[in-house]
Amino acid sequence: MASMPTRLLVCASISAALCLVLGPAGIASVASLASGPANELDTARVLVHYKLNVSPEAESEIEASVGAHLHQTIPDIGVRVLEVRAGARAHVEQVLRNRTEVDFVEPDGVVQPQDNLPNDPSFPANYAVGGGAWGWTMTHTTQAWDITQGDSSVVIAILDTGVKTNGLADFNGQIASTWNVMNNSSDATSNAGNHGTYVAGIVGLAINNGVGGAGICPGCKLMVVQVGTDAGAYFSDIATGLTWAADHGARVANMSWAGSADSSTMQSATTYAHNKGLVVTAAAGNSNCDCVTYPAADPYVVGVAGVD
Repeated sequence: MASMPTRLLVCASISAALCLVLGPAGIASVASLASGPANELDTARVLVHYKLNVSPEAESEIEASVGAHLHQTIPDIGVRVLEVRAGARAHVEQVLRNRTEVDFVEPDGVVQPQDNLPNDPSFPANYAVGGGAWGWTMTHTTQAWDITQGDSSVVIAILDTGVKTNGLADFNGQIASTWNVMNNSSDATSNAGNHGTYVAGIVGLAINNGVGGAGICPGCKLMVVQVGTDAGAYFSDIATGLTWAADHGARVANMSWAGSADSSTMQSATTYAHNKGLVVTAAAGNSNCDCVTYPAADPYVVGVAGVD
């Protein structure tokens, strides 16, 4: 069982390790999701990007003609998120794809959080090999700490399910900012999921305080961006969160999500983040197969796999 959780640890560890390497220099200057199982997620959304010469009025007219309603926009990359009635998505996509005004149209895909963590409370104490923390040994964390434990001017964006702080001392002073894409608020803790809490802890828990665990990059600051729940996340919400992080001073972004379908919207978002100086990492998945997953396979994303 120990080899599977390592994929989560390694992905988050690479994100934090990049911050240790990059250092503080060069820091670069919205949708609902069901809380139930993944198969209950409403996927009746369409993402559309119009050509530059199309007016806002024309965009609205085109969308009205196919019975679509504007759910939100992602201004930094010019993508509009449309809602369509159940069962009509494929037809709407085909009609829009045939319009000369449209640059691209695609379904708003859903990706899943990548972990296989057991639910027994003693798991953290048992997750060790030969008397030591195996994942920390594999990533040479303590050797990195001999050089630096990070810098508070380096902000790591955790694009995930939020963080359950619950008054945990380990998160005190570690979180620089929060944003919840799903309800367009700064609250990314009240309804947070387990997955984001794991990831944020691996990256940035405080150390040498006598409680809890230890983060890979405790000297860095966390930017918690809630883009989904433990059931999954829409591409549109992840893209919105990524562009927001790029606009608000993140240096590195970690996305421990994976899906089998590529997305032009996500490629636009990762390109935007890259051009703003952001290093973007994503999990390659937990399926133990020789397969391609997204957004890890996108051109400006550092895809991170696990080790056994």
